[in-house]
Amino acid sequence: MICCLNPNCQKPLNPDTHKFCQQCGTPLVPLLHKHYKIIELLETRNWGATYLAVDTDQLNVHCIVKQLTLQVLGTDPQAVQLFQAAAKHLQTLSHHPQIPDLLAYFQEGDYLYLVQQWIEGQSLLDQLPQGAFREAQILKLLLDVLPVLEMVHGQGLVHQDLKPENILQDLEGRYILTDLGIAQFLRSAPSLYTPPEQRQQEPATHGGDLYRLGVTCVHLLTQVSPSNLAQVPGHFWSQGWHQQVSPALSPGLQAILDRLLAVDPSQRYQSAQEVLADLAHLSHLPRRRPSWFTSLQDSQKIWVGTAIAFLTLGGLAGLAYVLTTRTLSSSASTVERTAAFIRRGDAKYNRQDYQAALADYTAAIRISPDNLLAHVGRGNAHYGLKNYPNALQDYQQALRLEPNNAYALNGRGNTKFAQKDYEGAIADYNQAIQSDPRFALAFVNRGNVKAALQETNAAIEDYSQAIRLNPQYEPAYVSRGIAKAAINNYPGAINDYDQALRINPQNAETLNSRGVARFKLGDPSNAITDFTEAIRINPKSPFPYCNRGEAKLKLKDAEGAIADCTETIRLDPQSSFAYSARGKAKHSIKRYQAAIDDYTQALQINAGWGNSDSPADTYYNRGSAKRELQDNLGAIEDLQKAADLFQQEGNIQRLQATRTLLQNLQ
Repeated sequence: MICCLNPNCQKPLNPDTHKFCQQCGTPLVPLLHKHYKIIELLETRNWGATYLAVDTDQLNVHCIVKQLTLQVLGTDPQAVQLFQAAAKHLQTLSHHPQIPDLLAYFQEGDYLYLVQQWIEGQSLLDQLPQGAFREAQILKLLLDVLPVLEMVHGQGLVHQDLKPENILQDLEGRYILTDLGIAQFLRSAPSLYTPPEQRQQEPATHGGDLYRLGVTCVHLLTQVSPSNLAQVPGHFWSQGWHQQVSPALSPGLQAILDRLLAVDPSQRYQSAQEVLADLAHLSHLPRRRPSWFTSLQDSQKIWVGTAIAFLTLGGLAGLAYVLTTRTLSSSASTVERTAAFIRRGDAKYNRQDYQAALADYTAAIRISPDNLLAHVGRGNAHYGLKNYPNALQDYQQALRLEPNNAYALNGRGNTKFAQKDYEGAIADYNQAIQSDPRFALAFVNRGNVKAALQETNAAIEDYSQAIRLNPQYEPAYVSRGIAKAAINNYPGAINDYDQALRINPQNAETLNSRGVARFKLGDPSNAITDFTEAIRINPKSPFPYCNRGEAKLKLKDAEGAIADCTETIRLDPQSSFAYSARGKAKHSIKRYQAAIDDYTQALQINAGWGNSDSPADTYYNRGSAKRELQDNLGAIEDLQKAADLFQQEGNIQRLQATRTLLQNLQ
């Protein structure tokens, strides 16, 4: 089917074979601008229409085409040139993950066109019939949208039309700002989303965008549009909205919204950063996705007492708006095809389909060999596949193109860390931080290297700096919690895990880590609660099962412990820790031979350190079980090995207990 481009047409869809619209007679355009096939009318407004299209030059990817009538620009003879200049400025924001890419802009006939990336989702206005928003939803909205506005304002732009229909929630839950800057082209009457001063024809300001965001929040909280709120008797709507909200908001959020809605511009927030600073003081913030980059958590899985290493790459979804795409050709099709492959590679990379992402980034490089984003993306894909030499080559090429690019330096540092080149990794992270002192990602990764070098306090300082830069950066809290646990600061670790779980309640690894800390503090019951929730979220992870087994054993539930450890072994047959823990559970209910079999299996799998138990513990436990079965010679042999290992470890207390038991046997 082909769609008629007359915005007033009542039945715009036509068979592909037609040359004229069967409804209104308008000539049909098979390919707008020679490569956009219009397939559906999405909406009409007073300024024109919005269509869904496919781009035949970009692998038939979907896109959005916004059609503006020339009349909306007014009578200024330079209106079209101003439109083109403004659209070019808007293109500088392309590739931000929460702003649809502006792919093209052009004039054809009596219409101007903006072509944007298509993002599947639902506008906030469409969500309103499902019920009024609650406080947690409003907080998430503010935390998602304000960093985007901060970036937009930093580019010298003003959105000018923030309202529920222009905020989309995509399938991943992110809030997307649509129609950015379009209002500047239009002649339309101000709405009640418009700040009072702008209704008096004063220029659009950053504070005006914040006012519109405040109005949007009130609309979502009350399910009452601003025009209807204005009719509440005895109240100017921005002052009387509180009575329309049920349940009542917390005083902190209410104060923030009141300041967003201040009638006097001088009393209003002047920047998005000011609002974020006030939000940071609230104690009940919900989960927020990082807005500036997509992070890949390459985590070393943990048993009781060990650490996670968050080796965070930063996906290209958050790279492109920072970097300048370099191309060798001025051909629009070359640029667009390269961008299409990169976008598709990004999507596959974020799904952790690294091999497929690699192919798309390679295709982009074939078209544009000096494209910085493609080389960093391919380096990240190689890293995900553990092809470290190839990853280094791509990061090196990216750094030849831009020697101080923070993302390429971060990626090269990650690769060196994976190759145990700790000094080289720290040097790269240092350079990335020097290039961008607000690059929280590099602080976390540098902290991970310091943690691996057992420079725990220095690692904690790096994680803390990342948190100062981005108070909603979940990996920094988790990594700092693990570092605190490594120096037995379990209360401090739990505080950090609590913060991380407020941001992301569904992180199974963080729940497992908090359970470990609670277990270490002698709280097995709450530890079991955390391990159980971690299992619910990720039933395929072996770690919380065995940790829960240890906690159950502490509560004298040996059979429950055996069941959990057995499930761990099913998921990971090479888990020496699970065999050792199951052996202890069997030992506790006098199943000595079965316990000995498990201890033996644990020692065969791993003669080195386990996680909770060292081989010394396992030898001691096996020797104790053999003693119960009157196998004194076997018991003495195992206990002597345990004593030697305890002495090597400097564990004097366990050494003395083992020697006492040996004396009783000899």
